[in-house]
Amino acid sequence: VKISDKLFSLGENIENAMEKIHFAMDIIQSFSHEYIYDKQASRSPQKGCIMLVRKKTPRIYTPAKDVRDLTHIFKAHGAKVAFRYYRGKQLLSMSYREFADLITSLAAGFEQMGLAGKRIAVIGESCPQWIATYLAAIACGGAAIPMDKEVAVPELEGFMTFAEADAVVYTSCMNEKFKETVENHPTVKYFIPVSTEKLSYLHSEKVKEFDDIVALGQKHIHDDHFALKT
Repeated sequence: VKISDKLFSLGENIENAMEKIHFAMDIIQSFSHEYIYDKQASRSPQKGCIMLVRKKTPRIYTPAKDVRDLTHIFKAHGAKVAFRYYRGKQLLSMSYREFADLITSLAAGFEQMGLAGKRIAVIGESCPQWIATYLAAIACGGAAIPMDKEVAVPELEGFMTFAEADAVVYTSCMNEKFKETVENHPTVKYFIPVSTEKLSYLHSEKVKEFDDIVALGQKHIHDDHFALKT
């Protein structure tokens, strides 16, 4: 009787084990399109524990050697939304094609202003205009100088002097902070606000509106067939 009891118990354990194995395999197969069995992680002290990990999505991308290549890639995505961002309380969006056109127009505008090959600082909140400025500065043969908006104005002024920045593009958070800097900075020839909200020194000859530079670049492209340098 004792032997038969042991055999029955053993058979029951094997049956339970097989049920667990089949159950686990069903789970793995049902999620096989999204998950894979992690053999190493499954070596757990907890019996019957099987670890599943999400499959890594293959990253397919088009190599880009320069900004020109980037704009071509952006344009290939057409009207798909690239950015959603706030300007004041208004939620705006920008497509990939619009972003590519912004980079090209801004680079052409910089060239028309004599800023091709120059050093252009950029500071403020993250937005499409910030990124476009960075790329446009490089695209017209110059250098982009990203700066931290949290740094005190005297330090920013010193940094722009040290870097010999020829222009600075900035978002609305810096509008009033640069009020005194506009007339006194020794190297910056142009102060370019993305937005003129709460801008009390728009009359200054050193201040050029971001949208005006983009419009200038668009005219330059139309008239002279401007092409990105890099």
